[in-house]
Amino acid sequence: MKNDMTRLYSFDALKVLSIYMVIVGHVLFYSFHEANNLVWQFIDVVNMPMFMFISGFFSGIPTAKGVLKRLRTLILPTLMVGMLYTFCKEIEFESFFISSMHNGYWFCFTLFCLYIFYWICSLLEKCFQRCGLGNYNEVIFLSVGVILVLVCYRFLFQDNIFTNALSIPQFYRYVPFFVYGIFVNKISKLKNLLEQSNLLFTISLVGIMAGVYMGIGYTVCRLVIAFSYINIMLYFFQYWFANRYNRWVEYVATRTIDIYLFHFFLLPTYFFVIPSSFNPNHNILLSLTVVGIISAIVLFGTLLLTKFIETSKVLSILLLGKIK
Repeated sequence: MKNDMTRLYSFDALKVLSIYMVIVGHVLFYSFHEANNLVWQFIDVVNMPMFMFISGFFSGIPTAKGVLKRLRTLILPTLMVGMLYTFCKEIEFESFFISSMHNGYWFCFTLFCLYIFYWICSLLEKCFQRCGLGNYNEVIFLSVGVILVLVCYRFLFQDNIFTNALSIPQFYRYVPFFVYGIFVNKISKLKNLLEQSNLLFTISLVGIMAGVYMGIGYTVCRLVIAFSYINIMLYFFQYWFANRYNRWVEYVATRTIDIYLFHFFLLPTYFFVIPSSFNPNHNILLSLTVVGIISAIVLFGTLLLTKFIETSKVLSILLLGKIK
């Protein structure tokens, strides 16, 4: 029991860091319109893969009941909040439904599709066992499934309303990290290796440096950097946070989806004017400080907003997917 708890402490801290980095990235992108900033590029390459890895780790056992639950906890609030955000920003509703990015809300749609993918692989495993076609474990089906997804996307993918509505481009990009999270959860030896192996930690450091040197414009380099980052952070956070329980960290970790859904409303573009003379690329230290403070304010503001929404049972169901 103690090992489970120590694992949860480190993963709670990882979830808090990941959602905070999401906000930092969006402050840079939406508020300062900086897509070429080094911090933004770093977040783009490593942070969302980490978020998907964590989601895969905590995905649990896929069931039909789990699919229905995620319709309520993911899809319903994403549709409601996404449409509300689209209305407030005066964007055409069509763009929310047919764009693969869904005005920034692609993550929840992608996460739902990834769970469906996991569920289908699990069903196939059970069918093979019942039909006497072989006693293959879940890892094999997921591995084959990922390969098929990557191959089909590479040679058969067509950009249309259906694939964009399901955020298929994002699904293709992040499915390896989601499945990696499942593997680490299922395979105890792999988890122990990631959290305790100095050799793997060193190899991952070399992987990041090699990937950066080769250039993040290459898909293979981005994959190497992202997987290496996940390995390093697992090792580091297990070392530092394994026995450091923090109630605030645990609370924020349980509200990551709520924060993701509502933080767009509090991005500073909509509430105050940032001096045009401020350029994040002119002074990295200053930009990190300013963006970090703004992101922390947005994080706490979002927590207060979602806490207020929870006071209404109807709004809690529609906007947060929670039944009180």
